[in-house]
Amino acid sequence: MENNERIKDLILNGEFDEIKGLLNMSDTDRLEGMLMALAYEDTGNITPYFFINNLILEDESAELHAIASALMSGPFCWMKGAYRLGMEHMKKAIELDTENPSYKQGILLFNIIPERLLSDNEALKYAKQIIAINPEDVTAIETIKDINRARNR
Repeated sequence: MENNERIKDLILNGEFDEIKGLLNMSDTDRLEGMLMALAYEDTGNITPYFFINNLILEDESAELHAIASALMSGPFCWMKGAYRLGMEHMKKAIELDTENPSYKQGILLFNIIPERLLSDNEALKYAKQIIAINPEDVTAIETIKDINRARNR
């Protein structure tokens, strides 16, 4: 636990280079959990988002973009433009890893938020791609049903 507190302090102080020696950067699940917890502790402090962007600049990956998307569409969603940033990060994750259906599931969120940043046509495209991989995917099935219902009204 002491190591987690040290990492938290380093992130909040912007000492990103020091963190790399304490944290396995390939353990993206742990990294995401720590950054999400830190962000939810203080949604007014966007340092966790700055940190993930720093990592993206050093070694861009779909996983890191997905974490950035989660930060902007979760704890920081109240900030103006946050959902748009989140969607752009998820689009980049899809671009970097076209075969991962979880990123395509993640982008569907941007079709149901009030801003509806992802068009129905784009959402249908991603939902159909997900179903091609997993015909029983509930998120994709419900997305298609909801869009078709709305179009038939």
